[in-house]
Amino acid sequence: METIRAFLKEQGLYDHTHDSLFLSCNKEKVDFGTEIFLDGLPISFTPFFKENNNLIQQDFATADFSTKDSLVTLSLPNLSPENYITAYTLPDGQKLCCTSLEFVYAKKSRKNRPKDQGDLQKMKQIGLNENLLKHITDSFSNAILEIK
Repeated sequence: METIRAFLKEQGLYDHTHDSLFLSCNKEKVDFGTEIFLDGLPISFTPFFKENNNLIQQDFATADFSTKDSLVTLSLPNLSPENYITAYTLPDGQKLCCTSLEFVYAKKSRKNRPKDQGDLQKMKQIGLNENLLKHITDSFSNAILEIK
């Protein structure tokens, strides 16, 4: 995460007010990530790790988007980092590693917000790996969510 913060600072994109390390609810100063805004859209950089057979995703919410600042831990059983992160090749040949389309689809589907419906339709048009989507959806069905 420190490498990401350093890069964001170099690019003039870092904003400590959207960094989990500076949230008043984060007394232990555990790193739950940081967020930037590009053209008004939030882009999150959040840590994840594998523990036993679970994928643990850490995230956070700030009071300007939620009722209060909070730290979020999502424990997804039987999910590996390879199910969560996918490498995409950009037109110029560079590789971009980010959250898999299937993971985003599964997460947005669970929230069932009207604002996500267009995204879900577009993801279907792009194409989803149905076997991977089912695996991730099953994991979400048994997930444990902790909010502090």
